[in-house]
Amino acid sequence: MFPTVRVGPAVFHEHLSPDWGDDVGDVFVLHASPRASLPPWLWGRVVMAAGKVLFQKRPGACIWLRVPPLEETGRWWRKMLTHSLGATPAPVAVGSGEEPPPPERFSFPVRRFSAPLSPGRLSDTYPDLSATAGTVLGVLARIGEGYTAEIASLALVSLPSARKALYRLQKDTLVARKTNNRWPYWESTRKGVSLALRMWGVPKGARFQVRTERKTRTAYRHRRVSRLWNAWLQKAGYTVVGGWSEVLLPGARGFAPDALAWGYVGEYETLFWLEVEGGHKSRQQIAARAEKRLLVAQGFARLYGVHLVFTLLGIPWAVEAALRGMTRVEPFTAVLLGDWSAFGRLPKVRWGKVQLLPKHPSETIER
Repeated sequence: MFPTVRVGPAVFHEHLSPDWGDDVGDVFVLHASPRASLPPWLWGRVVMAAGKVLFQKRPGACIWLRVPPLEETGRWWRKMLTHSLGATPAPVAVGSGEEPPPPERFSFPVRRFSAPLSPGRLSDTYPDLSATAGTVLGVLARIGEGYTAEIASLALVSLPSARKALYRLQKDTLVARKTNNRWPYWESTRKGVSLALRMWGVPKGARFQVRTERKTRTAYRHRRVSRLWNAWLQKAGYTVVGGWSEVLLPGARGFAPDALAWGYVGEYETLFWLEVEGGHKSRQQIAARAEKRLLVAQGFARLYGVHLVFTLLGIPWAVEAALRGMTRVEPFTAVLLGDWSAFGRLPKVRWGKVQLLPKHPSETIER
């Protein structure tokens, strides 16, 4: 999980010298995974920063962005990651498996060498963290601070596992336990953020926005519902592979869902798009806003060829107001509207339909 090879300020997880005919390659490896807590469209920035260092200090070297098999990540996550790469200073290839891709799979021609090059110097010593602790560390680096349940939800782990990982990270001064007038909460330390950046492969000194939640004065209830979206879906029986709170999506016309998760509904790879409505606007404004966001979400899902579960949770009167805007629902979309206090209660989706969750849990009203 953690870097082992350093080139200048850049850190990499592995170095390989694959046989390419009569010559060898100079390949530095970065491991990208949904478990790393980083949204897939940000891996392009990691590769760009690492590629700049290689271009300057290791001419001819290339980057293999090593990812889990497609059956573990799904097509949407892989597409988002691949589309984020763009033009890079060093040749880049994305792939899974034990061996790096052949030269023709890289983004532009690679340089070959007659003999293996030195892998570079070993990186600094990093704490021996479990996979769960690494994921939790990444979550806290991204959100800055949060309650245990929120961190567990975003990391897709149980509360006991998250709590155990947090105390382990606290022991290494990577996170700090704080208190306020409500409940104890956890905060990432400067050391913890630095380690998370190295864990992802971001070079020291590179400009990289690690805090990816929107910088807005979001109300406590609004943000908590957003951060618990993964756990809400799991409790409702849905298969969730990953998800983030308050993300600004590329290709979504500047719109940002309050939370976005992805996973499966049956055989369909599905995006779970969440909007949280606190009722701070008029009924007409809420309906217009809900309609606009539904159309944007459907356009985004259509672009990547996945199904969409568009959910709006909030106070009851605001949810009923939003219902008026749910008029143009595509066949690949299911719309769910419900009370934000009914944690974990969602019906099984019906594609092309709008479902309003009433207060009584045994009923579901289809509109």
